[in-house]
This record gives sequence, C-alpha cells and structure tokens, in this order.
Amino acid sequence: MHYLKALFLRRLNRFLIECKIEGKRMKAYLPNPGRLWELLLPGREIYITEREGKGLPYTVLAVKRGDTIISLHTHYTNIVASRLLSSGMIEGFKDYQIISREISLAGHRIDFLLGNNSRIMPLEVKSCTLYGDSIAMFPDAVTLRGRRHLEVLAQQDGGLLFIVHSPHVSFFLLDFHTDPDFSEILYKLRGRLRIKALSIKWDEDLNFHFCKELSIPWHVYEREGK
Repeated sequence: MHYLKALFLRRLNRFLIECKIEGKRMKAYLPNPGRLWELLLPGREIYITEREGKGLPYTVLAVKRGDTIISLHTHYTNIVASRLLSSGMIEGFKDYQIISREISLAGHRIDFLLGNNSRIMPLEVKSCTLYGDSIAMFPDAVTLRGRRHLEVLAQQDGGLLFIVHSPHVSFFLLDFHTDPDFSEILYKLRGRLRIKALSIKWDEDLNFHFCKELSIPWHVYEREGK
C-alpha cells in the first residue's frame, strides 16, 4: 500500500488532525471516532495516504506505538474481517460464507450477513486499539451505537468480532470503567451472541497477519466490573 510518513501534532476534532509532513504543517482526515488518547501523542509517527478529489489532502491510515503499527482506518478493519472469514481462519465461522455486507437490520447498519447450510447470522465487527502488555480492552469511549447493536444482534442470534491491532496481547476484556452500560449489556447477552476477539499484526507495508484468538476471561468482569 502506498503511504507517506508524518508526525502527529494535535487532534482538531473527532475526524481531523494536524500533522507535519517534510517540515510542513498539514491537516488530515482521521477515519476513527475513538478517543485514541494513548495513541495520538505529539511526535508519534503516523502513516497517511493522499486523498483523491476535493477536501482534505490526506487520510490517516495508522500510527506507530513502539514497534507496533496500529491501523486507525476503521474501514480496513472490515477488510481484515472479510479476508479472515473468506479464508476460513476464524474458528467457529469456518463453514460460513459472506452473503452480503452492510445490511440493514431493525433500522441499524450491521457489517456482514453470514450464512451456511442451516442458518444465517448477522455479524458486527469492532476495531480495538486499546491495550496494555497482555490485555486488550473495548470500548475506549462511550458507545451508544454499540449498545444498540448488541441488542439487535442478540435478537437474531448474531455474532460479534473484535479485531485487536496488537500481536502481543493474549486476553480481551470489557473496559467497564469507560462504558459500564455497554459492558453489562454484552455480559448479559453473551450466551446469545457468538463472540470472538482476534489479534492481528500490521507490517511496514501495511499488510496484516493473523496472530491468534484471544481468551475472554468473563470471571474477571464478574469479579471486578459488576
């Protein structure tokens, strides 16, 4: 993938940043509404690409944190999910095919509709960029939309796929400090949803590599979050 490297300077609003490219201050579109407080720090190296047409000249693709490249383009998370599903790399989803994308379900847009010989299943994909040494957490901001998605998916025996942009983590937890309502709803509905959290790695060419499925220790939420 063609990209340029720049230095992050500051976030102007949810979808707009200022960065420095070859000594010049420029604005770029940020296709990610998350807080990203631990990622978008002044001086951090970011990856951007030129935009076609009018408007802002650049779009942010990723940010580098230590030796890890983290995708910030939410659209690419669905591309990752699509390729993993199509290649049969997700345990529990291997016999499903993608029937359609961005479907309307009960007035909400859901990322995928999957099907096999016996059933169909709506699937929502979430991008997770918040993590520590071994634990990834979601969400990093209050998500009213995410709460509604959970209820709609549960009514249809749907699935929820978290794509974690770090190869180092082993566990996935609900960030109940950030959004206790989302965490409680997901915990209550967990028996009616097919939930997976997957770790991926991005290389310097911005190609992704599947690493592993992450363990979800519900007992930690039961002990600490309730």
